[in-house]
Amino acid sequence: MFETMRSQLKKALESWRTGPRHKGWSGPANKEKRNEYNGLMQVDVIDRHPLIFEPRNTPAWTFEYNMKWPANMQTAHWREAGESLEWLSPDSHHKFVANCANPDMKELLEANGWLDNKFMYHINEDGLRYDGSSSESSVMESQGGVLYLGCSITFGIGVALEQTWSHQLHQRVFPDKRYMNFGQPGHGVDTYYRVLKSYISIVKPDIVICTYPWASGRAEIFNPNQTYWHNHFMSAAVGHMQITMTDGHSEPDAFTRMSQFSPEPSMIRYMKNHDAIKCLCQENDAHLLWLNIQQMSELVSETRTNLHDPGRFVPEWDFGRDCMHHGPKGHEAMSYKIEEELKKCSWWKN
Repeated sequence: MFETMRSQLKKALESWRTGPRHKGWSGPANKEKRNEYNGLMQVDVIDRHPLIFEPRNTPAWTFEYNMKWPANMQTAHWREAGESLEWLSPDSHHKFVANCANPDMKELLEANGWLDNKFMYHINEDGLRYDGSSSESSVMESQGGVLYLGCSITFGIGVALEQTWSHQLHQRVFPDKRYMNFGQPGHGVDTYYRVLKSYISIVKPDIVICTYPWASGRAEIFNPNQTYWHNHFMSAAVGHMQITMTDGHSEPDAFTRMSQFSPEPSMIRYMKNHDAIKCLCQENDAHLLWLNIQQMSELVSETRTNLHDPGRFVPEWDFGRDCMHHGPKGHEAMSYKIEEELKKCSWWKN
């Protein structure tokens, strides 16, 4: 009986390796090699052998980051890499025009100075926001500095780069260190870990500051059909999550929503990525400041209710140009509050 079972298993494995379910790759997910893969070597499918148990330190295993699996390095704006854009979703020109046509929204834009204030989103070769200078066209050109990890608030959707909390904090506290904005708009803690894992051993930051590590509403999985990491976003306002693994226009699916974003998977996703990011920083001799959602919420609330400190008070009408994200005053106040948290760290005086 056991000989028969072993024979059947052997045939099944051979069928998996040679049958129609397994296709040879000419590049990630059977796509032709494109410029974003930097001419790297052809990779092999992870599950060629379905009974593989764990990553091994061999050249064939795809966790050899930055060498054989460039898809791991995809950032939120990898498609816009190398571009300078006047508009970037959700800070779109279409939305701006619509808001200008609405008297209430136009008043909001005017109060924040956005009717005449233009700026550019400069995206470097790595899909990260930067100041547009040729010397910073790729974050991998040098090492050291401060790496700011977070979502669209860290990226600075709706405001100029110099108005973001991270840039203001950096110029004030770390003027002699390199500034690296690793903000990933619309993404959460899964993405933070993956992107940091892909870059940290190359850029070797001295400090990593992580804010808004979303886990209960944001996750990601790799879509081999489209060859990129696909972001899953739970909208509290809409009350459901769109299934985006096909064409991005599927009907809402309650099962997928609950299986990814109920408290249990959200909490374990948070803890696993928190521990992984902490470990990455320790392995690469980088100090870590981690500010979770609750801390950031309290921090922001305090800046909007602190009427006794006019210099740090953020009015309710403070918004970015997209009328969704924090405005200049909110970013400025946040930079001071995060500086306070930074100076509480045990390693700060060292």
